[in-house]
Amino acid sequence: MTAINAMKFNENEGGMVTDSQSSSTMRKYDFADKVIPIKSNGTYALTGGSGHADLLYEATSALAKHFANEVTEGKTYTVSDIAEALSGIATGMKRNMIDLCLKSKFGIDTSTAISGQGVGPHLIAEIKEALTASVQSMAERFNNGFIVIGKDSEGVSLYQVWMGHLPNKIPQPYWAIGSGSDESDKVLCSFVKDQSREGRKNISLVPGMAALIRATNAASEINPGVGGTPTISYFDQKGIVILGEEESKLATELIKIGDARLTSTFAAERGLEALLRKTGSVDEVEREIFKHTPLLYDKIMRFLRGYRG
Repeated sequence: MTAINAMKFNENEGGMVTDSQSSSTMRKYDFADKVIPIKSNGTYALTGGSGHADLLYEATSALAKHFANEVTEGKTYTVSDIAEALSGIATGMKRNMIDLCLKSKFGIDTSTAISGQGVGPHLIAEIKEALTASVQSMAERFNNGFIVIGKDSEGVSLYQVWMGHLPNKIPQPYWAIGSGSDESDKVLCSFVKDQSREGRKNISLVPGMAALIRATNAASEINPGVGGTPTISYFDQKGIVILGEEESKLATELIKIGDARLTSTFAAERGLEALLRKTGSVDEVEREIFKHTPLLYDKIMRFLRGYRG
């Protein structure tokens, strides 16, 4: 499974952090790319999906292609348009797969299954299960969800999209899906709860991104199927930024050592800001933050390698 965490920071900024683990029936992989950017004409959006990797890839690839065509034609769109398009694509995939199942198993299409014409009474219950995807194997296959967060002329908005359902606009500042969402939610809820009422609408980029990284770290520690180097991404008034793998790895380490009190929260967030804003390289940030306290350097390295004590 996975961990997809997103947060609205203010009227111009938002972020998404995902893990990178995916799996098949026999293997697990730590290099899944779960963040898909969509951007044009002042609209920026990030999408992340949880569920079956092949279906997620098919849906987000179709989404990216759809909006690439829209850009070519000079059209404008909103974050709501993106969420609705993704919902339509995912729902269409579900209906096509149900139709293929009916044809392969019973030799009929969806319209025949709905009308019941020519269907033997002994098959009605089984066909109904296939038509409504209530068979356990089909229900599990279609258990795919997405988060869409983005900015358009109306500000920043956040949506949840489940396969076969209409998009759901999220009113709270953050949302988490995937098998890691239980642990992520605890971390993000605690962060948001500590903000003032007005502060929840004006979260600064660096503390907000630190909270998303911390939530993903926590999910990776305790939830099966969550792991790998997270993909760290955000958008602001200038556009979308997705950190490289090395930058993302170091960003997670900065939050870990800050939480373990091996460096100050201020220092950890200063290093994170340099990575996010691209004002410092990985080597520069590591040298400045990790080696800023030489007496603790060996302890920091042992901590990050898994030693305790």
